[in-house]
Amino acid sequence: MLATHNAPLALPVARPGHPSYDESMKRITISVPDSAVAKAKNAVRAGDVPNVSAYFAMLAEKEPDWAMFRAVLDEWDAEFGPPSAEAVAWARAALDLPPLEEES
Repeated sequence: MLATHNAPLALPVARPGHPSYDESMKRITISVPDSAVAKAKNAVRAGDVPNVSAYFAMLAEKEPDWAMFRAVLDEWDAEFGPPSAEAVAWARAALDLPPLEEES
């Protein structure tokens, strides 16, 4: 049973032996804001996901692996050197991001 601030949430949870449990899954405990729990519960009620764990797993699977991305950029920087200030300015403009502030 999941609980958030004394508000129990009785939803089906995939446990070892349960048909929706994949043996590659690992059980962890996370703390999330009440608003995130509410979104997960709404998704379960709407039938979008079978349970709260599936909701958070779906979000995590959609999110890029930023650590891997940073590692690739670090490798590029090591091999080719960091991008020039002009290249960074061009990329930020192309992505409609504000310019970086000059460091003093």
